[in-house]
Amino acid sequence: MDEIMHHHLDFGGLYLKRFLSQRKFLDNSKVEFEFKENEKMILTFNKLKAMELKILVIDAVKYLINELEEILPKSQDILSSFEAFNFEKIINLKEEQVNDFGNDEIMRLANFYLTDNVISVDEKGLVLFQWKNLKYKLFNQFHKKIDESKDCISSQSSLLNEDLISFIFTDSYFQNGFESVLEILNVFCSLPTTNAEVERGFSCMKRIKTNLRNKLLIGTLHHLMMISLNGEDISTWTPDKSLEDWLKGYKTRNFRKDHDL
Repeated sequence: MDEIMHHHLDFGGLYLKRFLSQRKFLDNSKVEFEFKENEKMILTFNKLKAMELKILVIDAVKYLINELEEILPKSQDILSSFEAFNFEKIINLKEEQVNDFGNDEIMRLANFYLTDNVISVDEKGLVLFQWKNLKYKLFNQFHKKIDESKDCISSQSSLLNEDLISFIFTDSYFQNGFESVLEILNVFCSLPTTNAEVERGFSCMKRIKTNLRNKLLIGTLHHLMMISLNGEDISTWTPDKSLEDWLKGYKTRNFRKDHDL
């Protein structure tokens, strides 16, 4: 994969795909491709090397697909099963509905996330026991209580799902005896809601690795992207510590060791 990334960056990111699909061999040592609309580039790239690159990319894509298929749910039912963690809905149910809410979904999630094999009957009973206790605790504490005399709803009814999840993770009642359900809830909380973070990474890469900086090493690009995405704001950053590490980090700069910064 490092070799694929190296070629990917050499071609300016997304241009690798265009090169592989639209290249035109002028002779055995030169190839032409349109890297931008109406902008063509001629490279010294022999036919054998180009074919090897294409095979390398195809093999890498097949490998990634196989890896993703191993870790992603093979059934859409898995992702839809997380609807069981709609705690806002739970606290608004009628009391007789609480017992059965989300039971099938929780068992489906438990079978997928808690073990590589189908869990035993005893383990199923334990997961369901924890799940029902969690539901009733939330229901009893946050259920909308109608004041019959005033015909009004308790202010607790305005709680959002994130408030209820925060309550579950912080309240001492759930610290023991809910391990299996909390493990699944942790998975739910870590699911990305959008791919915006990934897209920001691509935008950052294009911003840093321009046509004038196309010889950046992968390691250098990685560090620059980490600084850009996660680094301290330039208005509050102080360079003293970084400058000191830089001056002392290489033998070629040893002559400055005795100098005060």
